[in-house]
Amino acid sequence: MKITAEELKSNLEQFFGTENYFKNPLMKYTYTDGVRYFAEKAGAYWLLQEINGMYVNLGCPYFLNIVVKSNKNKADIIVDDGNYNVLKKKHIGFTDLPEGEWQFFLINNTLMIPSEY
Repeated sequence: MKITAEELKSNLEQFFGTENYFKNPLMKYTYTDGVRYFAEKAGAYWLLQEINGMYVNLGCPYFLNIVVKSNKNKADIIVDDGNYNVLKKKHIGFTDLPEGEWQFFLINNTLMIPSEY
């Protein structure tokens, strides 16, 4: 059974910093405990691949702010430079991602949730 959006948000608030860094050989970045928890509980390892594709296409910049807005089994991924300058957008036509707004930072080749920054 998948976790609800409320449970997921509440549980993600418990992550501060990270103890582990994870690497998928198909991705250009590592990711933290919080991101791994999100991907496992939300069934969203596909999202990590989508972020990787956007990251590579943007030339692997030092900092990216990534917001995923999920509603009614659809999602939008918005990537900006941290100063609200949108660099890339992608619409996902179907997803079972929990509804809500999910934010990530990709800093110096490491994907993290904001509380881990």
